[in-house]
Amino acid sequence: MNISEKDLYIFVFYQDKLSAEKAEYIKDNRSKFEAEINMLEEIRKNTQSNVEQSIIDRIHDKIENGNRQNKITLERLIIDNGDDHLILAADSPETDSNKTETYIDKENLFLSKILSNDKMNRIYIFRNSNDEIYDFTVTLLPSKDQFTINSAELPLIIAPPQVIEKLEIKF
Repeated sequence: MNISEKDLYIFVFYQDKLSAEKAEYIKDNRSKFEAEINMLEEIRKNTQSNVEQSIIDRIHDKIENGNRQNKITLERLIIDNGDDHLILAADSPETDSNKTETYIDKENLFLSKILSNDKMNRIYIFRNSNDEIYDFTVTLLPSKDQFTINSAELPLIIAPPQVIEKLEIKF
């Protein structure tokens, strides 16, 4: 007889809803399903026990904090370009018609590089931990244009180019 995980679940939680044939087979061959049945019986036992209010409150707080949208504001990084140090080409803000700007958040968790020319902005967003960034929204300020991004692997391309003072990232 073919017994599925669902059958074992029904056997433990709702035995009266399982066909008599399957229930009898599971009882007769319990040793075959011992680990699964023991785990499900432990789950059933835990769901029937009272949970302390302090634990419920902590779970509630975690759910509320998880549902809040994280909003990170990245502002343009202003670098004092005094004449007392060398600026390499890769670090220079402008080359021909291209302009590069760097944006960071206050906690230095995110970094954005915006490469602009007369045709477009290319916006690259990085997490300082080098983790991939998925499923987020970018709002350009002051225009308030919003873009939903599935993955930050590729740049966000804005054409025609915009003047961008800040970026807001929401998860």
